[in-house]
Amino acid sequence: MTEVSSKVYTSVSTYSVSTEATPFDANVVEHVDSTGKAVIGTDLSVAQAGSTFREGTGVSLTEVATNVLRSEPKGVLREDSTTNRILYNEDLTNAAWNLSNNCATPTQTGSPVDPEGGNGAWKIAANAANNAYFGQDYGTAQSNSGVVWVHRGNTDECSISVFDNSGPTQVLNVNVDVSTNGWKKVELEGFSAPGDALVLSPGYNGVANSASDGDYFWVYAPCLFDLDVATSPITTTTTAVTRADDTLTGSVANLPAWNTAFTVALTFRLKGLPSGVTNGIWYASGETSRRQTIVLANGTLRSDMGGNNLSSSTGTVVADTEYRLVYTTDGTNYFQYLDGVQKGATGTNAAPSGTATAIEYGLNGNIHIKDVKIYNRYFTAAEAKYA
Repeated sequence: MTEVSSKVYTSVSTYSVSTEATPFDANVVEHVDSTGKAVIGTDLSVAQAGSTFREGTGVSLTEVATNVLRSEPKGVLREDSTTNRILYNEDLTNAAWNLSNNCATPTQTGSPVDPEGGNGAWKIAANAANNAYFGQDYGTAQSNSGVVWVHRGNTDECSISVFDNSGPTQVLNVNVDVSTNGWKKVELEGFSAPGDALVLSPGYNGVANSASDGDYFWVYAPCLFDLDVATSPITTTTTAVTRADDTLTGSVANLPAWNTAFTVALTFRLKGLPSGVTNGIWYASGETSRRQTIVLANGTLRSDMGGNNLSSSTGTVVADTEYRLVYTTDGTNYFQYLDGVQKGATGTNAAPSGTATAIEYGLNGNIHIKDVKIYNRYFTAAEAKYA
């Protein structure tokens, strides 16, 4: 049995945004802060097909209505479309779920306050020694990631496993330390193959656990997703539910012409590098050979202007890391900087085809964006550290 590491979060890091004016603020034509609210210009807006969730400080969740920005401690969140294949993920007594002979029927009696502030957590408990587990098999191996919230009960350990039951083959096992109180968000990633079954156990090592009679822990809103990276939860009942792509948009009114001096500066964090496609950080929607900055699957940072592009070395961008991007042009040549350091050579301006209708943030990926500034001036290498 191979254990594949996952990410376990006991809290979400907080951030602060400096309100100190820079020497260049007179040249800011649009500034959108870390909550999506415009300091100058127009607020960011988002198009979403249905309600979603956002994370707050600590391991907390809040449901967000359709077309409402998801402002989180890491910035404004934009996510790709994905499907949660787990059914009845908020009702673990439904017949879609199965339990071993040594596992008690889940109950919400005595639930700690859950991540949404209610008492909707489920108790997963052994009623005999060894091999106590609870789970769901939806029958077709389509899942490549997942997320589960777990909380201490009376045991110091629990495990979360994913299987391809056609084998059956375990494609992931995560042992989670729940020796301290409080919720832990467990992101399930790095599957050795797509999975179709989720197994929860009040002991280490999945179905072959050594849980004692009476051992238990609490679980909330388990999900298995089609995407390679774990996303925000999706609530399901009778059928799998698909969340559509977010479209995160800013006003194009303050984006200067391609052959004039301007700068786009923003802070971003990618949730995983793209697989076979590119992550768009920002781009001028409506232009076909457009102004944009993207990240390739190998971590290359690439900016474009018309038909010309410039690229950094591979591995420049890594997942789950915050960066400050500066894309700047003097009207003839353009440059890209990451955390104040130039990446790649010099690009030559070329006229984009088509007409820009909006600035969009995030494409083919899950991303946090914050502190967006657009300037009507060019930044030198020395100045780019302060954009």
